Amino acid sequence: TNYFTLPGTGFTNSSGSDLYYDFVQGDIHWFMLDGNRAYGAYGADLATQQAWLQTQLGLSTSTWNIVVVHQPPYSSDSSHGSTTGLQWNYAAWGADAVLSGHAHDYERINRDGILYLVNGIGGAAKYNCTTQVTGSRFFYGLPTALCNDFSGDYWGAQKVTVDDVAN
Repeated sequence: TNYFTLPGTGFTNSSGSDLYYDFVQGDIHWFMLDGNRAYGAYGADLATQQAWLQTQLGLSTSTWNIVVVHQPPYSSDSSHGSTTGLQWNYAAWGADAVLSGHAHDYERINRDGILYLVNGIGGAAKYNCTTQVTGSRFFYGLPTALCNDFSGDYWGAQKVTVDDVAN
């Protein structure tokens, strides 16, 4: 936090914190969370963030509400798995999707009427899948017969295009 002022010049932040914050860009209201508290590390108190997120999602008038947190609330990976401390009522509060990383794989999960994307496949050693979480539609990591895994020698990044067409 010594190097950056978040969410950045020209953006309004309703939290008053640069550890967790929100901003609107076009039709998207972004909500950035500090999930490190889930592991007892430095960071912003999760109860405070949860109350803030629920309130701000309820006030949002944007077309799309996207939540971003480092640790995945749901994940089928064998090394970390789901982060139960972040399994909040995102859909009921008004979120359209939750984006996360941390797990060294790519997974697409449809759960509670919203999309969860886990993408940590940027270059570190890939994880495998041990037990597929409810709603998992696609898992890409190390080869395993335990999940609908499409493994290979590929690494990746994520580009998300948002439009008004439901897929």
